[in-house]
Amino acid sequence: SVTCTRFDREGACVAACSSDSTITLWDWRSQALRQHYGRAHGGSPITEVAFHPSKELLLSSSADRSLRVWDLRAGRVLYTLGGHGRPVHSCAWAEEDGTSIFSADSS
Repeated sequence: SVTCTRFDREGACVAACSSDSTITLWDWRSQALRQHYGRAHGGSPITEVAFHPSKELLLSSSADRSLRVWDLRAGRVLYTLGGHGRPVHSCAWAEEDGTSIFSADSS
């Protein structure tokens, strides 16, 4: 099931993540599939996604206790960030410049 949907700042692209560990991006205007990442967190449920202000990166959080930064131009993971002791329930970029990442788990 879908756990989160997010639009980019212009409303041109929508990203959805799900409990089956997939991330899917669509062009909102044409309704065409842009990208699909199966097993994006190795099979663990993905809890949230967030577009970087530049729209070139996507942040995802997961029950696997990690965050991943996706390069949308290259279509691959740039970084996997650990450090949470419990499943990560939310993630976000700093709104103004995107230089900081925020995340939260249940502790």
